[in-house]
Amino acid sequence: MNWHDVQDAWEDLGDQIQNQWPATKALDLAIIAGDKIRFTAYLAKVHDLTLAEADEAIDLWLLRVRAAHSDHRLRRAG
Repeated sequence: MNWHDVQDAWEDLGDQIQNQWPATKALDLAIIAGDKIRFTAYLAKVHDLTLAEADEAIDLWLLRVRAAHSDHRLRRAG
C-alpha cells in the first residue's frame, strides 16, 4: 500500500486516522481528501508537531497500515 492507495481509500481510513491522531476532525479530513502535503501540514498544526515530525508519524502509520493490509491478504489467501 502506497500513498496513492491511501488516497483511494481515504474515506474508509478516516476512523483509523482519527484513532491514531485524536485531534483530527472528520470534516477536516474530508476537505484534505488524501492530499499528503495538506494532511502533513494539518497534522502538524493540530498535534503541535513540526512538519518533519508529522511526516515521520504519517510514514510510521503507513507502515502499520501496509502490514495490516498484507496480513489481511495473507489470511484471505490461506
